[in-house]
Amino acid sequence: MKIFQIILVLVLSIYSIINIPKLKRKNWKTRIFTLLSLLAAFVISWNGIKDFNKQQLLEKINSSYGELVNTKESTVPMVKIGDTKAAFIIKGTGVFNFPPYTNLFKVFVKDNRLYLNMIVRDRGGNIIAAIYENVWTMYDNSYEYNDDENAFEIVTRGDRKVFFHMELKEGAAHIEGFLFSENGYGLYFHPSKSIIGVDGAFADQIRPGELVSITYNIQRIFKYPRAKYYGIRETD
Repeated sequence: MKIFQIILVLVLSIYSIINIPKLKRKNWKTRIFTLLSLLAAFVISWNGIKDFNKQQLLEKINSSYGELVNTKESTVPMVKIGDTKAAFIIKGTGVFNFPPYTNLFKVFVKDNRLYLNMIVRDRGGNIIAAIYENVWTMYDNSYEYNDDENAFEIVTRGDRKVFFHMELKEGAAHIEGFLFSENGYGLYFHPSKSIIGVDGAFADQIRPGELVSITYNIQRIFKYPRAKYYGIRETD
């Protein structure tokens, strides 16, 4: 069907191009047919563009991978906890190691751009998603997710509490949520307000088999479901 549309548009366009300069010398029937041919070519082309854009949007919605774009130059490998002032500047290998919470992520600067590698796991060590040089891939469909060119977010299915999200802005990687290492140890990065009302951030330690009370006080970046609100933020 699309091939037929392309051929029809070409034929009508060629016919119109040939005849438009000669319209003054043509009879009224030829003039009307030429104008109708031009209008038909426009309508078919417009509908084709809309179908193409719709198909591209559906492919993005159904995609289980994407790339985060860092629009600001970076000079140091910096990771921040959300929008708080708490930050990690990781030199050397760029790997975040805080035994026994080891190899949770790697951050580095290349060609004045910041890149981040990590594997997002659940408490059982199962891989939910992986990020390699800012390209993310989802592996577990029991979670929901959403993204745009600067941020990627994973939420629990149903209640849609933030399990993990990251955003590249201001030359740094801003992360919040759970990060577990292969050995079952993990950290829960989240903002918090102290007793005296000062905004801060915490990295709660989680040990294998330990019962923890998680408040999930992280604000979502995106609206859900993804199929309806692809790339649309809560603030939009």
